[in-house]
Amino acid sequence: TYTLADARTLPIQSHTLDAIITEAPFHSKHQQAVYDALPELMRAIKPNGKLILLIAQDMLSPIQSQCHQHKLTLTHISTIPRDHGLRCPVLIIQSLTN
Repeated sequence: TYTLADARTLPIQSHTLDAIITEAPFHSKHQQAVYDALPELMRAIKPNGKLILLIAQDMLSPIQSQCHQHKLTLTHISTIPRDHGLRCPVLIIQSLTN
């Protein structure tokens, strides 16, 4: 099952999803929305659940900072080459308090 929604305001009860897999928009005008959505995405995930996130390379440092701020573990599992020489990190984010 899947749900299409604004990641900043998910129509999902807390701690109900095993995982969320998402590809963030790479255009810089949308990147702040991705950072703003991180706490909401984590709210929806069950304890020990995972957020799997494909991001633009220039988003890695801000995402790392957000994870540190919200006490989330971040594992960089891969980097995928994309069009125009882009290199896109693939991350797994989990709560430290699960």
